[in-house]
This record gives sequence, C-alpha cells and structure tokens, in this order.
Amino acid sequence: MVSNDKKVFPKEICSHLKNFIFSFDKLCPGFIETNNLVYAPVIEWNTYRIKVNKEMETKLKNFYVIGDGSGLTQGIIAAGVTGILAARSIISKKRI
Repeated sequence: MVSNDKKVFPKEICSHLKNFIFSFDKLCPGFIETNNLVYAPVIEWNTYRIKVNKEMETKLKNFYVIGDGSGLTQGIIAAGVTGILAARSIISKKRI
C-alpha cells in the first residue's frame, strides 16, 4: 500500500487498513499469507480513482487494484472484467 517514495492511498486509510488486516489475522490465522487475495466492497459514492495501467496495475510493481476498489467500475460486470485483466497480467508474469 505504501512504499518509501510513492503512495497509493492516503496515509490515514493505510494505517486503518493495516490495523484491520493484523487484527483480522488474529481471528483467522493465515489471513495475511502472501498468496491470499483480499476482496473488499467499497462505498461507490465516496471512491478514490486509483491510477492504473491497462492491466489494472498501480505504480507499485505487482500491486493491482480491481473492481470497485479502483474507482473505475460500478457494478459486477465491469468489476469482473478488471479482475480478468489483472489475472491475465499476473499469469503472464508467472510464465516469465
């Protein structure tokens, strides 16, 4: 979510999200494993638009934002399409 020089989300949101993730891992051990995909619905009328490339990857290498979380979709069909775009990109990187 945050690197040393570039930020995807505001610092306050990152702090709350980080606290949530570590708290949730106490309830569901293994939640923060690196191979897990976390989906969270978003309130669509208060969404940040995240800058992504055509494969839904942010400026942070290998960090994808899909669905309503990207601020680019509003609905299940468009959200699903962004997931497919990201999945294809991830798969193509694994083949290298």
